[in-house]
Amino acid sequence: MRGRYLVPRPLTLHQLGERLGCSLVRVRALVRARCFPHAYVDCEGKWRIPTADVAAYVRTGAAIGAPFALVIG
Repeated sequence: MRGRYLVPRPLTLHQLGERLGCSLVRVRALVRARCFPHAYVDCEGKWRIPTADVAAYVRTGAAIGAPFALVIG
């Protein structure tokens, strides 16, 4: 396919919880705390979290340790 590329689909809140191994309540709190800066609400009113944001959150070690690890910068 010329000129086409695949972009990973953003995760739902449930998928994010499964990926991080935490509850939906915690996932919503992380989104509210802006731990995923590019998270957005789609046209159906559902939260979507880009996989790049999830990777950055895990890579910085924010997914381990404190109940809410905020990256301040």
